Amino acid sequence: GGGYDIGRTADGEWVVYTVDVDKPVVDIELRVASPKGSRIRLELDGKTIAETDISPTGDWYPMTSVVLRHVKMETGKNKKLKVVFVKGGLNLNWLNFE
Repeated sequence: GGGYDIGRTADGEWVVYTVDVDKPVVDIELRVASPKGSRIRLELDGKTIAETDISPTGDWYPMTSVVLRHVKMETGKNKKLKVVFVKGGLNLNWLNFE
């Protein structure tokens, strides 16, 4: 859908976002693409909250959605959400918390 993404990640790369968590259990939707498959881990304040393999999509685009269901998160303000590209080779367009 246009805009920006984190592209062509390498093994072990990561980014950190500051987030406010209002609900203790959420579904997290990731918009991703990966030519050969990848693995991603989400940490909240240093604690792993989700980790999943990303199936190959065949190329760097188009993007597809992967939903992590019923992820438990500690509520609060100014939490640190770390996205770790355990196995690189991934484009990440966005994350959506539902």
